[in-house]
Amino acid sequence: MAKKKIIISGATSAIMNAVIDLIQPKNEYHIIGITTKLQKGQRTDIEWVECDLTITNNDYPFIKDTDTIIHAAAISKAYTLKEYLNINLQSTKTLIYYANKFQVNNFIYISSIVACETCGDYGLSKFLSENYIKTNFTNWLIIRPSQLYGYSEKAPIDSLIKKVSTKQIISSPIGDPYSLTPLYYLDAARLIFDSIFVDKLSKTIKFITGPQAFNYKSLVSEIAKNLNRKIFVLPVPKIILFNLKYLIKISGIKVGIYPDQIVRLYNPNKDISVIENNKLIYLSEYIKQHIII
Repeated sequence: MAKKKIIISGATSAIMNAVIDLIQPKNEYHIIGITTKLQKGQRTDIEWVECDLTITNNDYPFIKDTDTIIHAAAISKAYTLKEYLNINLQSTKTLIYYANKFQVNNFIYISSIVACETCGDYGLSKFLSENYIKTNFTNWLIIRPSQLYGYSEKAPIDSLIKKVSTKQIISSPIGDPYSLTPLYYLDAARLIFDSIFVDKLSKTIKFITGPQAFNYKSLVSEIAKNLNRKIFVLPVPKIILFNLKYLIKISGIKVGIYPDQIVRLYNPNKDISVIENNKLIYLSEYIKQHIII
């Protein structure tokens, strides 16, 4: 019996590598990973295709006879809405076009917890991509993961853990809602896998979040408590952050913070709710098991 073909964009990411690790033992699928540039050391148990999904006039014959496309490629850090749309929305449109052309059975979109019209430029690009999929493809599933951690020191939550472990003073926005729901990346991979291959969800927007909700200050406090660190939290008023956002927008100065990250923090998706699941790893457990003080 021929294996079903699965195409995964963003297959080089830690989260999708973890999903592939769960798919492979089933031995039922031939996986093709899409990447913009092949790198040394990439996994050898799947097939790789190098292509740029933002280019609309390419031909993508490798999509023929595909059962499922999992579209996870995206950028989450950019200075303008145009940059987000050129990559996040355009790559979605390209894949949907060829999914229809080659009669792909299932289209899975790995979106974001902040996908909404008022959640900043990144969130808007994800929201528009979701709407395009729902309008132009029949059998779709949209998965919205929350903030992931545990896979890279550069990931926002992991970066914050490192900062709290080494700094005495941590600046924190004030007045932001309890909308941060950190999720261990291997838990996220399992929830994604189950949604697609076990529950076989269709025409559904699936939220996957961690078991606790924080605002920025309470997240810093939780990390410090579990690291046995005494720190001083320096409050930063919302007005200062939004003035900084407008300054970056107007001047074009790149200072390491992206304007829409501020908007995301204060305007989260109102549909967010915490998953009550005792199988999920709590942030405190992760810190105690994995962080060396």
